[in-house]
Amino acid sequence: MNDVILYKSPPEAASTRECVKTVKEEKNHNNIETCGGQRFDLNKPDPAKVCITDIAEALSRLCRYAGNCGRFYSVAEHCCLCSGIAAKEGHSKWFQLACLIHDAPEAYIGDIVGPVKKYLLEYTTALRDMEDRIYVAVVWGLGLHGYLLGTEHIVHEIDQKALAYEELCLMGSKGDWLPDDWPGKGADYGVVSLGWDSEKARKKFLENYEFLRRELEI
Repeated sequence: MNDVILYKSPPEAASTRECVKTVKEEKNHNNIETCGGQRFDLNKPDPAKVCITDIAEALSRLCRYAGNCGRFYSVAEHCCLCSGIAAKEGHSKWFQLACLIHDAPEAYIGDIVGPVKKYLLEYTTALRDMEDRIYVAVVWGLGLHGYLLGTEHIVHEIDQKALAYEELCLMGSKGDWLPDDWPGKGADYGVVSLGWDSEKARKKFLENYEFLRRELEI
């Protein structure tokens, strides 16, 4: 399945959106320090400072749903679930990798719950712009030859399917509030249980990442 189109230009040219303008450029105010000790500028993300171990470490410590789930459930495990669903549905290894790293920007800006993100996006594109720039930097920094285009709608659909399964397994409502036509509602993806601890989530994320790189010979 040919479901991936790649940028041919460097990340500066790959983003068609304008950069978020900072009101005042002050030392370190746009930077965060990663687990590996890198100073990462959120406004001007540098691909050279992207490290997959930083991403895995951070995502494995971030709990989905602002912690309002039956047990700890990390963004890293969510990414592994998305990649696994893509594999079960017969998508290419490139697409499985796109699913695995689709939430990589959250390693730098955190996991923002859906209602808050939706509210913010109604008033400004700044958050989406920042996420886009960080994603481009991540993909280039990992040597994946550019931003994965042409897959966004399918990644989003699989993200929705993962959410339905997570609701079923982790939330008291079992996802009953989801509309009947919600993608993946009621589906069984064969996962025995969700809720890896942080260390297992980190290891599984890295194992999946390295496996897909080997399979793709990159």
